[in-house]
Amino acid sequence: MKILHPPSAAATLKDRTHALWPTRAPAQPFASRDERPEIEGLRGVAILSLLAIHVVPSLSRGGAIGIDIFFVVSGYLLARALVRQDDRAPDWRGFISRRLQRGVPALVAVLIGCLAFATLFTLPKDIQTLGRSMAWGAGMLSNFDAWRQGLPTDAAQALDPLSHLWQIAAIAQGGLLLALMARLLRPHPRMLLAMVGLTGLASLAFNLLAVDASGAAFYLLAGRWWELAAGAALALGLKAGYRAVPQLGWLAIACFGFATVLAVSSAHFPGAWALWPVAGALCLLAAGSQAWVNRHVLAHPVLRFYGRVSYPLYLWHWPVLCFPLLLGVPLSVDVRILILIASVVLAGLTHELIEKPVAMLQPARRLSASLLAALGACVALGAVVVATDGLRFTFPAELQAPVAGRAPAR
Repeated sequence: MKILHPPSAAATLKDRTHALWPTRAPAQPFASRDERPEIEGLRGVAILSLLAIHVVPSLSRGGAIGIDIFFVVSGYLLARALVRQDDRAPDWRGFISRRLQRGVPALVAVLIGCLAFATLFTLPKDIQTLGRSMAWGAGMLSNFDAWRQGLPTDAAQALDPLSHLWQIAAIAQGGLLLALMARLLRPHPRMLLAMVGLTGLASLAFNLLAVDASGAAFYLLAGRWWELAAGAALALGLKAGYRAVPQLGWLAIACFGFATVLAVSSAHFPGAWALWPVAGALCLLAAGSQAWVNRHVLAHPVLRFYGRVSYPLYLWHWPVLCFPLLLGVPLSVDVRILILIASVVLAGLTHELIEKPVAMLQPARRLSASLLAALGACVALGAVVVATDGLRFTFPAELQAPVAGRAPAR
């Protein structure tokens, strides 16, 4: 006969505590992406197209479709994360915490790594430029800095290792705007969809009107919100009950083909040309996981790998490309291959050693505060670099005066 023992006081207390505050299983890093493997593949296509035009500028500017794909996919994922739970109001606080947890660790690692390299191997004027970009980048305002300086929209002309952070800033600003809309329209989900659509149309109009106005349509959220809003509206529409249409996958291929061909003769970016890659990305997302293109192409393990590391790869590839140029190293074929390899290796290490461990942590106020403090520290460090004229006081006396050429290692 089995003897039943009364529960101990400790066990009873544990059960009562669990009933009041149920524990949650550890978060799976980037688990939301695994639900739609083709989304990872689409991000892989986007980052590979950007790598191609940055490392080999002679390629067609059609590779710029990667930027537009990133905006559409980011808008889709942001909206889906914001309204993931069907029967509850949008969890905007958790949304902000998870965005910090996703975006800040890799960004801080790249900022610190770039500043360390620049301090060791470049001249004060280059360190000062990097410090300014570091402060703007950590403050998620790089797109305003690029617009204010009138930087060329062709990144190959701007030898700033952190000039590419304008895109990260615009997406972060878009995420905050979407969270604010969801907060204000919390009791009215259909109004949220309508607001996203209307503001997206206004942004598209601004983009078409300001496409030639000193990069405003290229860098500022006002000219890019329509791309984020397109992806967000699709996610909200699918949640409202719209079904996937697998045949749209073939239409997406046609849209990308038109975008690549038309980009060769177009001098206006993004402009009306961007409607093609945006439409292509929307078609692939709306086609669903069962579309042939999504199942057999975008879900391929190679594309999924590059999509999985697309964020750190985007962060690393431009500094790795810029620093050899700053040091006077010719970009021969061998150097370009090494740049690609180094970028992928750094991205993989960042993903495995920084992104995944942080993603396993439960979102909490203390973690969010720590990540915000890390960004604030990077802003302050960048400001110190600028205030000290690129840490000029750390150089030997003969190098403290502005000179041209390569700075020796110290």
